[in-house]
Amino acid sequence: MLDEKDLQALQAIMTQQKQEIQGMMTQQKQEIQGMMAQQKQEVQGMMAQQKQEVQGMMTQQKQEIQGMMTQQKQEIQGMMAQQKQEIQGMMAQQKQEILKESAANMQVIIENVVNPQFQILAEAVQGINRHLESMPTAEDLEIASSRIDTLEAIVKRLSRDVANLKKAQ
Repeated sequence: MLDEKDLQALQAIMTQQKQEIQGMMTQQKQEIQGMMAQQKQEVQGMMAQQKQEVQGMMTQQKQEIQGMMTQQKQEIQGMMAQQKQEIQGMMAQQKQEILKESAANMQVIIENVVNPQFQILAEAVQGINRHLESMPTAEDLEIASSRIDTLEAIVKRLSRDVANLKKAQ
């Protein structure tokens, strides 16, 4: 069996080995952290480079797309201007044709419809004028209005008297 001295010696050895192991672990940890920091910097550098490359490609593609869009826009504007001129020409021609036809139609309508209607209208106006001559004047209406006001006042008074008589019964 081990005596007290042997146990103390073993404990001292174990403590020493523990310290050595901890020292080696600390050293390895520092080495690993150093390698990780170096790898992190390398990865960040590569990512920054890739980012710049991607941005460059995107800028180039954007410029190419904008160029194509500008070209297409100009082509479309040219086609639209040409179509607009063609449409305006056709519309002007059609307008002239419509005006000629309308003028001819209006002449026929005036001769066949409007002139006879004016004759009928003139006869009707003469009849209305005769009727208006027989209508009451402003003075007649004023007298009638005054009589109506008087009659309304009398009807109101009689209505009150009837209501009072009904209450009295």
